[in-house]
Amino acid sequence: MSASSNGVPTNKILVILGMHRSGTSLIGQWLHQCGLHLGDRLLGADESNSKGHFEDLDFLEYHKDIFRNHQIDDAGLAHIRDFELNRYEENRLKHLILFKNELNPQWGWKEPRTCLFLKSYEKHLSDHKYLVLHRDFNLVVDSLVKREFKRIMKRKITRKPYLKALYVVFNNLYLSHCRLKYADIYLKAWIEYNTQILKHLRTMPTDKYLLVRLDKLEPEKIFDQLKNWGFQLNRTPFQSVYERRLLNSNQAKFTYDEILLNKAQKLQFDIHCMASQ
Repeated sequence: MSASSNGVPTNKILVILGMHRSGTSLIGQWLHQCGLHLGDRLLGADESNSKGHFEDLDFLEYHKDIFRNHQIDDAGLAHIRDFELNRYEENRLKHLILFKNELNPQWGWKEPRTCLFLKSYEKHLSDHKYLVLHRDFNLVVDSLVKREFKRIMKRKITRKPYLKALYVVFNNLYLSHCRLKYADIYLKAWIEYNTQILKHLRTMPTDKYLLVRLDKLEPEKIFDQLKNWGFQLNRTPFQSVYERRLLNSNQAKFTYDEILLNKAQKLQFDIHCMASQ
């Protein structure tokens, strides 16, 4: 624990940022094994993350409540729009952080929806750093489409198990349908999340964050930076959590709206430039 300018001890806080399906669960699992406290109640495994999400349910439930309060789907992937937190939501956030600080002198969290509320978080945090994970938009969209496809097929088979063989036969056809239906929706979400991340990082001194491209992942560099920031961690081999299949890069080709595609390509170029600085 370090001290603030007035001599009062402050907590060491790591905020792990990244769009959904950008490797934040993988990094969260690894840092959890290295000794970083990521929450007392963590979101467990499911069909989309077989090893668990390593998301603090306190932050997840807070973010979902905000979306519901503003009549937005709480998955945070569709119809995202800007809005100001109301007084109740701001105070709830303030006291959530105070509560976490009372429990642990060193802690952090990962929950993708955090990316959409960075201005509010910045008002209530101190002595915090940002670890930002970036993944190519095609890979993110592909991963989200496949996740949604699995969920849809599971529901269909559960409801009508006698049609399982038929679903298997038309598996690829329905997956193609999902790609057409969801590609632009998920690309819009990718753009919104990464726009908010980039906008926030541009207001930060460069020693306040580490921006990491998932395709150029260097775990030792991440660990060393966290140690330089003053986090007390135990060096755990990254290979203990890494499985190549979980970050499969064999994605399909998508036909995006041209305007969205141009926005995504420019945004990704800007992020890559920042990451290489």
